[in-house]
Amino acid sequence: MNYRCRPDYALRFLEVIKHTFDISNIKFIFITNTEQLYSSIEHSYGSKIQADKYLDKFFKYRAALSLHTANNSYGPTQYFLDLFEKKIHIFPYPGNNRLVHLLIELSNVWLAGKTLRDIENLIRYFEFYQIVANMPLHEPVEDAIKLATIFLAALDRKKSKEIFNSSYKQMKTKNILFSDALKLPKDIFNNSFPDNIHNSTTVFSAVKDTLNLLNGLD
Repeated sequence: MNYRCRPDYALRFLEVIKHTFDISNIKFIFITNTEQLYSSIEHSYGSKIQADKYLDKFFKYRAALSLHTANNSYGPTQYFLDLFEKKIHIFPYPGNNRLVHLLIELSNVWLAGKTLRDIENLIRYFEFYQIVANMPLHEPVEDAIKLATIFLAALDRKKSKEIFNSSYKQMKTKNILFSDALKLPKDIFNNSFPDNIHNSTTVFSAVKDTLNLLNGLD
């Protein structure tokens, strides 16, 4: 049996278990976001309380779970790619397309440290794009930019909103580097926009068009 609780409810739940179920030969195993639990303790009892010491009353043994698998440092990426393969069909020739390799490269960069919920949300953005765009991605650099923009829209809402609400002139003034914002390899920009990679109207249009399509998820 497992229960998933809000941090404040989890704290109350722990206290009930401590005082009610201290029974021989019955063991409880808790999986917690300890940082959130610390915040809940401090919120309930004041910032001066030593949250770590407080939890010692409840937990006799603690073990930290790794964010990665033992033999694969790209656990989040693999989870994303598995979901992508099952649900998304925006590439005309899966496995034989430069954009597929770019997708893997982007997921390695964007998904480091992300939660399963973040990844599932990203898949929803791809599903939505697949429906509203109604066209496959091929090889042009504009498609690489669109692909990266979906990551941006799903995983960096602040930056995507800033770009969405800006004009090309404002973007030039802010001097935002699209290669940095999209986390795209700079060679894509160097090869395609050698004279003006920072403020290309082509890049801006591709990003803005994609954000416009995804605005229904806002």
